[in-house]
Amino acid sequence: MNIDWSTVDWSKGTYRLANELGVAPCTVSAHRRKLAPETMRRSMPTRGVDWTAAASELAATYGFSVNTVYRVRKLTSPTLGRVFAIKRSLTRIEASIERLKARRDALVAELHNSQLA
Repeated sequence: MNIDWSTVDWSKGTYRLANELGVAPCTVSAHRRKLAPETMRRSMPTRGVDWTAAASELAATYGFSVNTVYRVRKLTSPTLGRVFAIKRSLTRIEASIERLKARRDALVAELHNSQLA
């Protein structure tokens, strides 16, 4: 089968084209890379990224969704992903401690007032 790759509709996905043309997806990708590189999906960089920055900041900088940043961060730096999860947990725990302190202070004041009465 001889395919005229210059007439292929590159707006279609690789797997769809492979199915329509009866070739392997890697064959379509190789021709896409040569003939229509602007239609290649771009991927989030993994090197030289300051993964300690906020996900929303990285998403805006690189033009990806926040979910993509979270996913790539977790794959690229699993340890850092765990660090962020621990930080979020600590923030929640600290907020709970503050609520408990306020509740304790209210109960102590209530007890003190009831003893005076």
